Amino acid sequence: MTGPKLILLDEPCAGLNDKETEKLKQKLIEINKKGITILCVEHNMDFIMEFANEIMVLDQGNFILKGQPKEVREDSRVIEVYLGKEDN
Repeated sequence: MTGPKLILLDEPCAGLNDKETEKLKQKLIEINKKGITILCVEHNMDFIMEFANEIMVLDQGNFILKGQPKEVREDSRVIEVYLGKEDN
């Protein structure tokens, strides 16, 4: 536990309120600035978009996209899978 190079997190925001989630995000940013890589599986998209440097998006185990938060947020495939397809 001392001097890790990589931290793996699975749904760290599960069960946390907004204040706790914000504290967690700030702590993880601090840890990452020390050169420690963080691999995080999370469904809280607001948390991930503010926290991650790079995001890999999966849909039912299938790879969709890997990119920076802005790129992921604007990708039509991601929008369709996670927000649904808009009917005209």
